[in-house]
Amino acid sequence: MPAAERPRPDLATDLVSAFLLLLLSVGGAFYAGLTLGLRAWAASSSGVKPTGSSALPPPPPPYDWVPVLTVGALALWLLLVTGFAWYGRLRVTAVLHGLLLAAVLLLVGVAQVQEQRNTPPPKPAPLPSDYHPCFSGSGRCN
Repeated sequence: MPAAERPRPDLATDLVSAFLLLLLSVGGAFYAGLTLGLRAWAASSSGVKPTGSSALPPPPPPYDWVPVLTVGALALWLLLVTGFAWYGRLRVTAVLHGLLLAAVLLLVGVAQVQEQRNTPPPKPAPLPSDYHPCFSGSGRCN
């Protein structure tokens, strides 16, 4: 005997749940974007200059994982909402949040590629003062 199938919610319930969950998702995305934007703005305008003279350049800053984790949490939230809505037979909610998840991941990917292209390559280390290049190819230059 087949198991009884759950009744599918009516369209009004699906639309209301889609609207409420979309408001919650967009609010979370707005908060995450505002937080990341303010962090970037504060980092760019800090203007901290090292004092003293040092022959060595300052080390590069450590990788900032906060944007990666923030976008990952947003993507996980949208994936969970999509999965639970699909399981709960709320098709409009599931499709809407699935499309929103795809848009978020696409925008983050495009932004990452754009940032990668606009980052200049690192400058090579300076050569020693006693370095004399050999252009003859014999390897016995003085």
